[in-house]
Amino acid sequence: MLDNNQNMLSDDDLDSVSGGTGSNGGGHYTISSDCVGCGKCSDACPVEAIHSGSPFTIDQSVCVGCGGCVAECPVDAIS
Repeated sequence: MLDNNQNMLSDDDLDSVSGGTGSNGGGHYTISSDCVGCGKCSDACPVEAIHSGSPFTIDQSVCVGCGGCVAECPVDAIS
């Protein structure tokens, strides 16, 4: 997996980003219909768990719960 600076993330990095839950811990966030489709959440995701659509969706089996998407969403559509 790559971080936002295109650096390779190790399993230990993913555990630290996710607060130790691990990448198989299941999803933590959902995207509401308030999503405007800007893609900032997807760009912020270090594990590429967010996919385009209307609204964008988060693959719960990949999400590590880091919260990067929440911080980047301009319309607070992620909770």
